[in-house]
Amino acid sequence: MLQVESIQAITNIPTLVREGVDCISWGPADLSLDREAHPHHAIAGSDDAAFEYAVKVANDAGVKLMFRNYDWKLRDKYLDMGATVLLELPKS
Repeated sequence: MLQVESIQAITNIPTLVREGVDCISWGPADLSLDREAHPHHAIAGSDDAAFEYAVKVANDAGVKLMFRNYDWKLRDKYLDMGATVLLELPKS
């Protein structure tokens, strides 16, 4: 697994993936500071825009995308958007 925490890391997923890396880990909090520092970048506009881009580049690189959404109520949203692994808190 490879964890990405910046816009640059997300855009470089295809070059970062190596043999043995089968999953990219990412969550919206990871990018919040970097998105604020680069407000004009194409994927800085919203969590969903960054997520959709991360899904695309992960799929193109042949790896799964794990998204740390933490809220089980958002499960279907992120599965529908292309996440393949979710890290969430259990239902309470």
